Amino acid sequence: MLDDEPGTAAAGLLAGSVAAIAAVAVSIPLESPSDAYFNSASVSIASLGAGLGAGLLWRILSVSGRNRLMYFNVVMGILSVIVIAAALAMDTYLERSTSFILPLAALSLGTIWVLTLVLMRMGRALPWRLAFATAAIALALGVALAGQGDQEDGRLELPPRNSMIVQGMGVSRL
Repeated sequence: MLDDEPGTAAAGLLAGSVAAIAAVAVSIPLESPSDAYFNSASVSIASLGAGLGAGLLWRILSVSGRNRLMYFNVVMGILSVIVIAAALAMDTYLERSTSFILPLAALSLGTIWVLTLVLMRMGRALPWRLAFATAAIALALGVALAGQGDQEDGRLELPPRNSMIVQGMGVSRL
């Protein structure tokens, strides 16, 4: 029954891989509420799982026929609302959860949402080798960067430098 579209899960995994790589890069300067649970490895895993889920959802919705796109968009929209609600609820337990989760979730879910639809509209199955290779790259990047980043104020900025101020004829150091 679901064999009419091979490669939908592979397309979702590829979309999740692209989203994971982007989200890992964005997560580096953000201050994590808990380094043990919210790091680039967990961001990568969550994006890969969401992408695989989106591909499987598209495949499951193949029985809905013409309404497939509408159902897919509704489910992805509901999932986005659930993630927002969970982030807001989690902020009561872990300070700064919302400021860490929401930008990454928006980037990941938006990328997965759009890219899954684009890949499904291509009309041909994607090879699993490509999906697994991109997933491996995304996961390796997430694990490799798990201990990096975490700026204290959540902004990406250069460290302060010793500045010199010229005052009249003399030079003073700050």
